[in-house]
Amino acid sequence: MSFRPYWRNHCTSSFSNSFLQHRVLPYRETEDILKEMSYVSFQELDDCFMRYWDASNEWMRQQICQMLVKTIRRDFLTFSRLANLENLELKVRNLIQCNYSASNQELRIQQEKLHCWILAAMFVHVSTTNNGKLKALLRGMVFAKVPSGERNYEYVCLSAYQKIRMAISSAVKKQIPWPNFIEVYLKHLESFLRTLEKTATCANQRIMQFQLIQKQLQRVPWMIRHIFILVLTEKVFEDRLLAVSQLFFFHVCTKLGRKHWEILLEITERITEHIQASRTQGEVKECLHLLQSLWEWCTRTANKEKATLAMTILSHFFQKLLYHPLSEVRHCIAPLLFSKDGIYTDATKLGNRVIPADPRHVEAALREHLKITFPDLIFNGQMKTNASSIVVQGITPAGKAKIYIAKQQTLNEILQTNDTDCNCERFKEVIKIVALCQDRESIARLLMSSACGVPPLYMMEDGNPLLDFLQEKRNKVTQSIITGILQDIARAVRSCHQKRILLCNVTPASFTVVTGGQQGTGALQVQVKLSDFFQARLAPTEDERYYSASYYSYENIRSGHLKGDSEEPLSIYFSAPESLQYHIFSASSDSWGVAATFYSILLYGGQTYFELRHLPVSRFIEEICHGHKAQRPDSIPLKLWDIIAPNLEHDETKRTPMETLAEHLESYRRTLGMEITITG
Repeated sequence: MSFRPYWRNHCTSSFSNSFLQHRVLPYRETEDILKEMSYVSFQELDDCFMRYWDASNEWMRQQICQMLVKTIRRDFLTFSRLANLENLELKVRNLIQCNYSASNQELRIQQEKLHCWILAAMFVHVSTTNNGKLKALLRGMVFAKVPSGERNYEYVCLSAYQKIRMAISSAVKKQIPWPNFIEVYLKHLESFLRTLEKTATCANQRIMQFQLIQKQLQRVPWMIRHIFILVLTEKVFEDRLLAVSQLFFFHVCTKLGRKHWEILLEITERITEHIQASRTQGEVKECLHLLQSLWEWCTRTANKEKATLAMTILSHFFQKLLYHPLSEVRHCIAPLLFSKDGIYTDATKLGNRVIPADPRHVEAALREHLKITFPDLIFNGQMKTNASSIVVQGITPAGKAKIYIAKQQTLNEILQTNDTDCNCERFKEVIKIVALCQDRESIARLLMSSACGVPPLYMMEDGNPLLDFLQEKRNKVTQSIITGILQDIARAVRSCHQKRILLCNVTPASFTVVTGGQQGTGALQVQVKLSDFFQARLAPTEDERYYSASYYSYENIRSGHLKGDSEEPLSIYFSAPESLQYHIFSASSDSWGVAATFYSILLYGGQTYFELRHLPVSRFIEEICHGHKAQRPDSIPLKLWDIIAPNLEHDETKRTPMETLAEHLESYRRTLGMEITITG
């Protein structure tokens, strides 16, 4: 929050009651809500604003703020005359106060920007009508210093809006001559707008009009000039005049904004919003050219302090455009965002050069992209990166979800300049495998996939990690429930094998608990689903060979086996001997992984082969590969151990197929008799 006014701890009771009085609207599409709000008269705007605000989530509220700012700029003079400024300012002020500690940085910034424009309209109103009540309100505002810290984008914005608010308040407080001439300045603005509304016979005439406006703006006080430029900016985008106004905007940002850099922030944001809403190359061409010109000025001409500030602003908005649907936008923005020392690499000349992508920019860009793709998604924790993808956990209206995004570590991967790249092909294969398994309840649901998207990603149903769940419910889990969990795992792996899919990595972390509540009788209900397909592959058929039999000393090479990448990491304590030695995988090696997973679950996360737990990893691998026979822990029932133990045999021909294992577990569960619920 960039200010702490006198109302800091005085949210009015009438405001609190107003929240209860507004009817919550049913869900509507974003475009419909914003379009409907754009038709509301200025006199009714304050009531309409609160009604839609109460019915929206945070992302939608952010859009509402942005839309209102645009609406105010489009007809600023009318808004300052007709709007119920006192009520609207009070409501926005209280929203800022109530969201003081909110974590949504973008929403907080948009709220403060909206508040700035309302104050600007109030200033114009009191300067032309001498409204004593509004003047007293503006004079009574007290602002606190922006907390010092990292000079990031949030700090830049909060400092900018505080500076504008303080300038407005100071202009009303001080008895200086220039506010008395506000009507003269407003006539200048009306003249500027009329000039742009005139039909120009050629592009040069329009350019000359902008040059004239530019000269006249130099004589206007900076705070008034700031308002006027942004009102003109909205006119430019509304009338599609950007092609002839690029020099004007460049001059405004680099010359007129030399001391008052806030204008660079606002214009860059408006350009970005236009690009985000555009879907054709023609609509974005001039905007991209202007952004590139500002970047070149920033890296080559601007002084160090100004360059740092400008780059903070540009980088923030470049992140919003990194995954734009238009390749022209991506190919322009990505090299700018990830350039080093002002060196620009044309995307068309990238070739096989590998340019690293700053992880901070990538994560910020992905979050922006996901907010647009999944407006109702609430992020849960930080993004995690593994060998092949980026993983994002979150919550949707339907429940927990996990999003997997193709690896984005280099400029090549972001721009997808090489579609035959093995990592890209591998990610698409995983999406295909997940989709192939979707007809089974034992597999986590695929909620959405986009193999050829920008970036490629898919979303899956998520739940609680299996071992975390068992630790949490340890005193409430009966032997029957545990056996049911083992059955769910066996069914999941069986369904994959029926479709010729080898998981190649089965551990307790491969499974998630999607339900774990109590029935009406108090019995704990648990459903476990397979959700990890990172290393899954389609098994080769008889006539397919992933390797040459003569190349490996492994003897049992036959249909259904495949050779994995020797560089691919293995889960040591859950991998079969043939996988540890030769990176060879099959349904039998999956069976070993399932048995090792059972072992760990029955020990509530304990290490498999407890009798070898004192050995270092190298010795453990040596023992397993030389046929060490697993010993039964005392806590595992003998009958259940007899079902599990065959799948830990060194000789894979002695291991039990998943179909048979599931049947054995079903028979064992029936022998347990009536389930006794343990509460605790």
